[in-house]
Amino acid sequence: MTLNTTYDCASLTKYAGFFISDQLNITEVVTACPEHCKLAWGTGNPDLSGIGVFISYALQLVICIVLGPGHIVLYRCFNQSRHDYLESIQLVALNTTILFALPVAIASFTYLKTGPDLFEMAFIYYLNLMQFLAGISLFCSWVTCAVRANNEIDFRSIATVFVGGSLHTGLFGGLLSWIDKSSFKDQRFVEFVSICKTYGYLIPNLPPVLLRRPPIVPSNRRLNDFVLVCIIAGGVLLLMILFRLLVHYEKRIEALLVRTAPIGETNEFWSFKLAACMVSLGCTSTIAWSFAKMHVIREQLTQNTKGRVEDNEWGFGQVVAIFLWIPLLLESLGLLIVVITAMFGASSRTVLSVALSAALSAWARWRNGNLATREDPELPVTETLNRPVGLDGQEGDNEGAHGLRRRDTAREHST
Repeated sequence: MTLNTTYDCASLTKYAGFFISDQLNITEVVTACPEHCKLAWGTGNPDLSGIGVFISYALQLVICIVLGPGHIVLYRCFNQSRHDYLESIQLVALNTTILFALPVAIASFTYLKTGPDLFEMAFIYYLNLMQFLAGISLFCSWVTCAVRANNEIDFRSIATVFVGGSLHTGLFGGLLSWIDKSSFKDQRFVEFVSICKTYGYLIPNLPPVLLRRPPIVPSNRRLNDFVLVCIIAGGVLLLMILFRLLVHYEKRIEALLVRTAPIGETNEFWSFKLAACMVSLGCTSTIAWSFAKMHVIREQLTQNTKGRVEDNEWGFGQVVAIFLWIPLLLESLGLLIVVITAMFGASSRTVLSVALSAALSAWARWRNGNLATREDPELPVTETLNRPVGLDGQEGDNEGAHGLRRRDTAREHST
């Protein structure tokens, strides 16, 4: 680092140091040492954004898509004998999601209390939003299993799901609210971001909702109370309008449900199931958006730190995070076979064999390419594999090993 006459650039080594003292002028510090903008990225967070837990997030996204809004499609495709099997998988998925999300919330709260880097702050927000909506998405689809068309209620796991769901909703709702009220809206933080962008440094893309300024001055409590009353009154008025519209178009909605409801299901149950599916679909789409944001931020971290990150290092917690999903994946193998059999019929075995062979072939080619690149990273893979090798194991000329033997024989005759 360079040294300035009025400020020692080596005195600040962490991003949190910008906000420890109110006497520190952020504009002057960044002007004296623009490289301090790189401190906003940090070195990653292996516990929350490491390679192992990131694979777990990808598995969770797939599970939310299949067993969230896709659950109603699978439920209609199967007969009654397979409904119990699908319901057991749904319950395992919900319990696994809650079991995985609660430690994530506790770890996020711990890291946020220690003043993390901007990368960690943005990643933690998208991560907690994803975990919060994952529980809601699977819960909405699980309700359609717990309450059946014949008004039969499954009491086997309602207590467990209720307690876990309450903890999940309360913990993540409070955590997201606390993050929203954190130092993202601080004027000094906005000053840091603007001055770093002036010098051309890339800053982690933070959620726009966290950067939005509250329109009401916090000191004016009367104005806050008045606006709150207006919001409540407006919400009640909106509900009354929606209710009147539903009553007015009741016959048309009932006719639509009669045409779309499956055989053997009442209109009331089908409308409830359809509403739960729409809520689950909305949550799952936001989950996919949050996962994409997490992936983009993680790739930017690798590019801005030139690969010197801790996220690509494996640890005990990352291995445990992956193996947490193994029971659910093993139990879902039967569901996968049933779905493929229903889609392809008698040719399902051929489709599975071809897909498995293609996957193994692609993995083998990728693995050989990586090994060849590691042998000589300065040369293309084709040159590394096709270069002739001499008798002593060293790279020879175009003649190869036979050329070395001919030169040795000629040297002996000349002597």
